[in-house]
Amino acid sequence: MANKKIVIGLAGQKGAGKGAFTKILDELLPRYSVERISSGALLGEIVNLAGKPLTRDNLQKLTVALENAFGKGIVSGMVRREILKSNSDIVVFDGVRWPSDVQMLRKLNASTVYITASPEVRYERTKTRGEKTGENTASFNEFLAQESAPTETAISSIGERDSDFRTQNDGTVDELREQVRTFVNEVLGIVAFRRVILETPFAGDIERNLRYARACMRDCLLRGEAPYASHLLYTQEGVLDDNSREERKLGIEAGFLWREPADATVVYRDWGISGGMQLGIEDAEQKGRPVEYRNLYTTE
Repeated sequence: MANKKIVIGLAGQKGAGKGAFTKILDELLPRYSVERISSGALLGEIVNLAGKPLTRDNLQKLTVALENAFGKGIVSGMVRREILKSNSDIVVFDGVRWPSDVQMLRKLNASTVYITASPEVRYERTKTRGEKTGENTASFNEFLAQESAPTETAISSIGERDSDFRTQNDGTVDELREQVRTFVNEVLGIVAFRRVILETPFAGDIERNLRYARACMRDCLLRGEAPYASHLLYTQEGVLDDNSREERKLGIEAGFLWREPADATVVYRDWGISGGMQLGIEDAEQKGRPVEYRNLYTTE
């Protein structure tokens, strides 16, 4: 758990991937409690209480009305109070869009992230998710017109000028995950371990292979990875007998069950690729998990 609350502001046009960024951040930092605060959610409560449809247009109208009635920065102040009330280790403010948001975040020593993507990609995402009423039926021209609203026009300039970290999110979820990991490591200064399945030889010269596997585990850890090696765990004395065909198969199958949450399979091949390693490679390929080949002592 963190000793001091970490505050992160997310700036980005609709459909850029702010929600996905927060979800991945939560996954990468299981020891930290992460809370997402959205100005849209706060305003949405008012819209719902008024009995009006939760449309983007209504949220924009409400924001302008509040600014006109109570002065600029009223919504930023609402968000600030929610951030200060939070007991979470990390609070993510999803929806930086006003200069007053930037000023508020600076006073909280927050880091600001700018997430963007092409209009075409963002349009398809909003249609798919249908988060706001009418999003899944809006035309591309209507989508673009919404971005000329007073609540939206400053987002890109704030992102370009005031962000501590920028990411272009036109690609896959895995690519965004690596960007979030970079942000965590470089901006927050927290090691976001990458979960990897370690493949090294075991049978044959067992003593040599054990020394090699330990060195490979060390190499993984120094790379910021959390390696899992079932062939080192289940083959310990008193657990399973690797010389028994049935028990060896049992260990391999048990190890496969722990592979689902892994980010990649890493194969260290200085001493070649054994039959057990090949099974692990084939399992990763079948599941769509990236396979990376490495050498500690030789180059290929």
